[in-house]
Amino acid sequence: MNKINKHKKCVLFGNGHFAEVAYHYLTHDSDYEIIVFTVDSDYCDAESFKSLPLLPFEIIEKHYSPSSFSFFTPLSFTY
Repeated sequence: MNKINKHKKCVLFGNGHFAEVAYHYLTHDSDYEIIVFTVDSDYCDAESFKSLPLLPFEIIEKHYSPSSFSFFTPLSFTY
């Protein structure tokens, strides 16, 4: 199996089940490297998630410029 070259830096939104699933697939099956997690400040109740920093969404752009980092938001639905 070829090793994936992790050259795309990514901010991942979430700190729940869907974020864990996205983290797994992006880490193992893509060329994205998850750098940081972000959530709305009301849900930012820890300093880290999956051993990576967890920052409030309201300040993420100050630290991780959209011109330098990809942003991934896993979505789910209910009805």
